[in-house]
Amino acid sequence: MRRARLLDRQRQVVGRLSWRPPGDVEIDIPDPDLAAAVEALVRRTLESGLPLRSGGRVDHGEGPVLVERSELVPREDERFLIALLASLNRASVAGRRVFGVLEPEEEDRSAGT
Repeated sequence: MRRARLLDRQRQVVGRLSWRPPGDVEIDIPDPDLAAAVEALVRRTLESGLPLRSGGRVDHGEGPVLVERSELVPREDERFLIALLASLNRASVAGRRVFGVLEPEEEDRSAGT
């Protein structure tokens, strides 16, 4: 299971998101307007997926070139939560700016004990 926190501009936690295979998304947001907006975004992605942008340097003849890629990540893909957070980070949701932060995975949390 992958988990993320949603933060507002003051870095206060305003909600949590969880993704579990095969593509179940749990939304735990106390604010009903914000929860409805996030749920609507997730519903819109059922068939098409979410865009995930990546890129990097590629050596090309005369020197390195920066290349940007974009791919659609389906809800079943383990990168879906990352793509959802990226979408939330780029837009205003229910008239508010929120930012998603992935929480360490379960194995990472138990490794420290």
